[in-house]
Amino acid sequence: MTLNFLLLALTIALIQLAGAYLRYLPFRGGLTPREGRRLWQLLFTWAVLSISLNTLLLSAYELNVPLYKAILFFGWLPYFLISLIAIKHPRTVHVFVLGMQCLWALTLHTAAAILESLLGFPEDLSSLSFVHAAFYLSLFALLLPAERSVFQSILPSPRLFATFFRWPMSLLPFIIFIGASLPLADSQLFHTWQYRIARLGLPLVFFFVYRAMSIATNQAERSGHNQQESIWMHRYIAVLREYNLLHESRNRELMALWQEMEDSYSHLERYLARGERKKALRYIEALEGRLDRTPLHLFAESPLINAALATYVHRAEELGINPQVTVSLPKNLATDEHELALLTSNLLENAVTAEKQQPPGRRFLSLRLEAEDGECLLEIINLSDKPLTFGANHLPRTTRPGRGIGMAYLEEFARKYQARIDFTQEKAQVQVSVRWQDAGVSA
Repeated sequence: MTLNFLLLALTIALIQLAGAYLRYLPFRGGLTPREGRRLWQLLFTWAVLSISLNTLLLSAYELNVPLYKAILFFGWLPYFLISLIAIKHPRTVHVFVLGMQCLWALTLHTAAAILESLLGFPEDLSSLSFVHAAFYLSLFALLLPAERSVFQSILPSPRLFATFFRWPMSLLPFIIFIGASLPLADSQLFHTWQYRIARLGLPLVFFFVYRAMSIATNQAERSGHNQQESIWMHRYIAVLREYNLLHESRNRELMALWQEMEDSYSHLERYLARGERKKALRYIEALEGRLDRTPLHLFAESPLINAALATYVHRAEELGINPQVTVSLPKNLATDEHELALLTSNLLENAVTAEKQQPPGRRFLSLRLEAEDGECLLEIINLSDKPLTFGANHLPRTTRPGRGIGMAYLEEFARKYQARIDFTQEKAQVQVSVRWQDAGVSA
């Protein structure tokens, strides 16, 4: 008998691990291999402990319907708590995924119960519990490709979890699950066919309605993102055009200077012939100064990043600012060069625009773009006497048309590279720091 209880506890643990796997899928892309291994070590450790505990419970109280249902329907809780601690995501997101997985589990349990009745299996709990577990796990394995596809993309728009309605949205699937499964909290082993069909249909209807809404929302978001990306690209193309014109202008200045230098030899010969060495030295120094000022600064080896920096440094210099720029990037940077240039361009656009509104004498701009110890840092500091208004995402917000483009791209960059953003304004000093891990930077 003890062996039967041990095998039954094992099948229950497999059912709970199957649910934990589905709840893991939406977060898998954001976990490092080490975090994923740690999560599953904890889950399997608890699975082994739960098999022992459930075996003891079943042995102590004998197998009965209320005990079997309680173990089966509340066994997910420790697995969920382990995932909640190990996977660093908002609780609202975890609760939403739990509700969707519970609805799917209820659908599989109902389908398994229908198959048991149709195939005429014996109605004693001892035999039926093993048959039910076998049908449930078989259905789970058979539908696994579809389950993977659905649960990997089951999360709705992150914006829904950043609104006032995030908890109602998160709890809705779980509330529907409780409503549909509450009649099961009795000592009956079988229920009417009408209830089984209703129990099978309600989660499925909700599931498919949600998926349709989610697909429509994602398509609308992709359309909006494409429009936003078009604006970002138009802005950056304008920066590249400005850099190209600036480059051509400096090239023309260089050509004129070289021509002047060819004519300068006769001037130097006259100064030297008359013994006017000081005048000759001042003339040479003036030519060297013009030569130093004429070429564009080379801030970075990346042409795209260098174009963005050179363009906005030139704009700042036209405002009477002497920008403090520090750039130290390795050649093997894993971060996409185009995306980093676009981020730098958007943030510098905001900073230089703010400096235009500052009175002369109260203008400042500094930039650090460095990579060290496996981490990249982009830091921009400027002055703004106008107080900034920060939104729920801790970034400046504005309602003015055409503004907010830089912050939108900053959020996009942060989502892709899991960057940490620190945006502050202390007195008049505005500072934005963006830090992210980069595999190409040696730790």
